[in-house]
Amino acid sequence: MVFLPANRNFSIDIKIWPKIKAITTKQWTINLIKFQLAMVYIFAGIAKLNSDWLFQAQPLKIWLQAHHNIPVIGSLLQEEWLAYIFSWTGCIYDLFIVFFLLSNRFRPFAYFFVIFFHLVTWYLFPIGVFPWVMIFSTLIFFSISFHERILDFLSHTNWRSNANFKKHPSRKKRSFVVSILSVYMAVQLLIPFRHFLYPGDLFWNEEGFRFSWRVMLMHKEGHATFYMVDPKTGRESEINNGDFLTQTQEDQMATQPDMILQYAQILKNFYDGKTLHYGNHKFLIENPEIRAKIYVTLNGRPSQLFVDKKHDLTKLNYDLYHRTWIEPFKK
Repeated sequence: MVFLPANRNFSIDIKIWPKIKAITTKQWTINLIKFQLAMVYIFAGIAKLNSDWLFQAQPLKIWLQAHHNIPVIGSLLQEEWLAYIFSWTGCIYDLFIVFFLLSNRFRPFAYFFVIFFHLVTWYLFPIGVFPWVMIFSTLIFFSISFHERILDFLSHTNWRSNANFKKHPSRKKRSFVVSILSVYMAVQLLIPFRHFLYPGDLFWNEEGFRFSWRVMLMHKEGHATFYMVDPKTGRESEINNGDFLTQTQEDQMATQPDMILQYAQILKNFYDGKTLHYGNHKFLIENPEIRAKIYVTLNGRPSQLFVDKKHDLTKLNYDLYHRTWIEPFKK
């Protein structure tokens, strides 16, 4: 949106620079937003084509049962068959809703399902503003006349007056725009598939997970015990995570590799140069090692080792290389 001409009407900008006011825009500026929304939905649908989601109804089976105290429908949410309905419906919805929104014939019905689907997810799951963003963003699929009627209603004036029509750009400028858009769209299409470049289970090691539109596809819980090791004496001290993190922070950190490494650096910086007392003895800690033993459960499976204590986490970098310090997932 930073690079799109979204400020040509109904903006503060046109009060400052009246010459930029216009009631028309290039078709690609609208289609690019449609393309971006399509990526969100379709890749979210593709991501749901996995055994946990379709054949185990996980993690919805866990999440829906957590709402057993909701009046009237609480007991229904504990039923296993309902979790499967939610899983399959969510997959089909994400895969095909864009194609119905593109159809003049089915668009009104499709938008009704957009509203219903996102209101349900907003009510049941802690998903933030995402449902509202999608409900209002998908209005872009409606016709120009639809938006004109809304603008006329909101403004109560002839908003088309005193606006300029822009000339068609030169061939050279069009070629430049097409080149930039091609690169942008290629990046949007390729990045969600980068997880194929890594070995192991995507949901376990989360390599290639971000920026791939995998919305609410896994449930991970972890228990992390951190240790500060004095490299001079080999003396080891167990760390109370509660002294540094809130409960929410600790829950998030215990399953996410980048946060684990960030937390290790925080601990190193805290203990480096401190003098610790053990009985009557004092020890100056210099360049301490931070190690951890972390167990994680994925989508209701039994807990298993995620990070072994043998690694000094302060020596590890968070980068695009394969994370060999994460233990392999055992299905």
